[in-house]
Amino acid sequence: MIQSKLGEEYKEGNNQKRRLLDNEIDLIVNTFRNKEYKEGNNQKRRLLDNEIDLIVNTFRNKEVVEDFSVAVSYDEIKEKGYSLSAGQYFDIKILFLLDNISTSR
Repeated sequence: MIQSKLGEEYKEGNNQKRRLLDNEIDLIVNTFRNKEYKEGNNQKRRLLDNEIDLIVNTFRNKEVVEDFSVAVSYDEIKEKGYSLSAGQYFDIKILFLLDNISTSR
């Protein structure tokens, strides 16, 4: 565990996590595929039980989980016009996959 100005950091499985500070809130992004089902003529989606558990546990434990939730200060929310859209607060990661690239000419 690492204690920093960002709160207690630790690794659980493959996930890097940290605890929220008192002046932060946790915004969670829905990255799940969801289970599709049909209700009448309407196509709907529902979270699976394990997905619900992950959301609830992240919120209850006040955790920041890499690529799933983000800690946002009240000042940041104010700067963004009080928007609670989680996507606005995530850092963008661009992954380049190079497959079979030859450097010889």
